[in-house]
Amino acid sequence: MAKHYFHVEGLSLGFLAATVGVSYLLSSAASVWMVIHGFRHKTYAMPPAGLMALLSVCLICVFGPFSDQSHLFYYRGQTTLLITWGLDALLVGIVFAQYVTYGGRQAHRDGQLALFHLLVWSTFTVVGYGIWSFIIFYQDYYVNEICPIALFIVAAGYVRAAMADPQWRGLSLGVAWLLGLSNVLLFGAVVAGNMSDPYPEAEYGYGFIYWLYAVTLILNFVYVYQATVQRRGARLAAPAVVRGSL
Repeated sequence: MAKHYFHVEGLSLGFLAATVGVSYLLSSAASVWMVIHGFRHKTYAMPPAGLMALLSVCLICVFGPFSDQSHLFYYRGQTTLLITWGLDALLVGIVFAQYVTYGGRQAHRDGQLALFHLLVWSTFTVVGYGIWSFIIFYQDYYVNEICPIALFIVAAGYVRAAMADPQWRGLSLGVAWLLGLSNVLLFGAVVAGNMSDPYPEAEYGYGFIYWLYAVTLILNFVYVYQATVQRRGARLAAPAVVRGSL
């Protein structure tokens, strides 16, 4: 049995690869569902702050291996990883385009389109540069630290959106479950799997991530609960609407 961080006995690399692979499939399915949801309802399916953070991470992981900081990323020859990050960047990028398009339409109706674009692109620039700076300053190998932070921001954004607006429809319950289960598998693989790292100092720098994982999972399933309540409310309201229209 291999050792992983804090000298805990970890499961095999095969377990790690399989678990992360299934997690990736679930998260990709959720992203595809978000894209369809956005086009169908003329909206965007991810909170802006989390959307910008996640897209920044995806884009950095596509271009990072070809930068002067390539030692922080997977090798350039690992085309499978490059393709997976590229697919993530594409799907999240479409959701971001939906945010700019449909959010811009609402801003245009409110007479604030110029301000909307100024805030969106300036914030995205600051977030992207901040994430890149974090990776370089902390020598965050394989985005092992910044990626969980981005997922935490996404999870917190969904819960906040549902709490701030009781009428907010949000995503479907199916997408909420896909996001939650994907993170369960991803975080479980990191905690239980063989996380051997070629850089010895990494062993001492990941303590706070386990706490971050726990909080993110709690937020994921709080949102599952919120989506469940919303669905039940919609089902209860539907018969009343029908009766009232007769």
